[in-house]
Amino acid sequence: MSEEIQRLLPVGFNLASTSTTKFDPLRDYLAAALGIDKDSVYPSGASSRASNVPIRLNQGKAQYTHFRLGLFVLGTDELALASTHIRAQVKKNFDAILLIMPRADGAYDAAAYAVRSGDELESKLKETFPDAVAYVETVNVDGSDLSGSVTPPVEPDALLQPVGLIQLSALEEAVADAGLDVPQAVLISCLAALRAGKHLLLTGPPGTGKTSLAAAVSDAAFKHGVNRGVVMTTATSDWTSVDTVGAYRMTRSAELEFQPGLVVDAIKSGRWAIVDEFNRADIDKAIGQLFTLLSGSEVVLPHEVESEDEFKRVALVPEGASLPADMECIVVHNSWRLLATMNDSDLDLLFDVSQALKRRFAVIEVPPLPPERLAALLGHFPTGDANADRLISAMAASGAIRLGPALWIDLAKYVAQRRAIYEEESLEFVASMAISEGAALIFGPQGITAETVSAALSAIRIEATTKEGVE
Repeated sequence: MSEEIQRLLPVGFNLASTSTTKFDPLRDYLAAALGIDKDSVYPSGASSRASNVPIRLNQGKAQYTHFRLGLFVLGTDELALASTHIRAQVKKNFDAILLIMPRADGAYDAAAYAVRSGDELESKLKETFPDAVAYVETVNVDGSDLSGSVTPPVEPDALLQPVGLIQLSALEEAVADAGLDVPQAVLISCLAALRAGKHLLLTGPPGTGKTSLAAAVSDAAFKHGVNRGVVMTTATSDWTSVDTVGAYRMTRSAELEFQPGLVVDAIKSGRWAIVDEFNRADIDKAIGQLFTLLSGSEVVLPHEVESEDEFKRVALVPEGASLPADMECIVVHNSWRLLATMNDSDLDLLFDVSQALKRRFAVIEVPPLPPERLAALLGHFPTGDANADRLISAMAASGAIRLGPALWIDLAKYVAQRRAIYEEESLEFVASMAISEGAALIFGPQGITAETVSAALSAIRIEATTKEGVE
């Protein structure tokens, strides 16, 4: 089956265009292989960033139509984060979701799938893609989340355990499973802040794994029964309280009904919320009434819902507080947390986050890898050209360019593919030129100028020349 996927998704396949018709041949193949109707397969994809998975799987017909299979093709190797997303999305409008990603050699292959327990697609996916990571999710008949095999009693809040049960060893294990290299001091800071009742705001340079770390923290909490999963999204510039708190929306029966936003929905379902790129939204405005909630106080929303033949205002009430009889109360469990990420390179370009809002969070920096460890990591991503490997490793080891490992790996992969194209066309490959052009494409959007890259390469050449002269 891998060969057929690689035939339909060759190396260099263009994922950047928004049209989904490019996936039609793959959709036809999957429908035939799994014995389902082609129209019941919803295709989507993204060339980069696993945080795009929930956004793309909630667009178009997927917003209101149930599909047998969701197909997502991701152009980057972010298995842990992408898997978290497909597990959450399969509990909504899909019976199963198949995730396809590039392997280390650049060839696309089935990486993971999430499927509803008991669905006939479970056995078919296992037979068709035996090497893919399988996630079998138990879901109520009404589609609500049961978070795996856990069956809640009448009072669902009783299932959630205190944050204090999470141990450092469990967090380290979740981080290792996600393929992250995070200093233990950062993990201790995260764990201490969570136990102290704080929400987390992870900051640092691009590519340091902040979003993947947030997902790993949530996963460790899930394994200890502290949450029932995670709701993950990316903030956008047009966000308002409608997106986070909720709003009245028209139902199919032409009636207005309050529908919770993503944060309130996460609280109701016992899931943690992860907001990527926090300051891409005017977050002080978008967070709305939740501003007060984050400090542990009760919040009464300006919305009503029908309850026991009467309309009541919706209130978010901390666990242990008295529940007003005249309100429709949503209990905020003591273990509920909001995790957010923010790139420090964007601070002058995007919206500000007020000091008042920051006080609701523990702000923790996720630093890039030490230069020597970054250089060692890049040794696992050869370009096929010894000189290019040496230059990239030396640039990383110099510490002159402060970026996370994900972006350096992207650079190595770009140079490897550029070298392959030059070889195919019998063209002369110049390592420094390929690195400069790749850095302009990958580092440039993160504020790293061409002059900075050129200076780093020049310093390496000077150092090499000096060593040769000494020898």
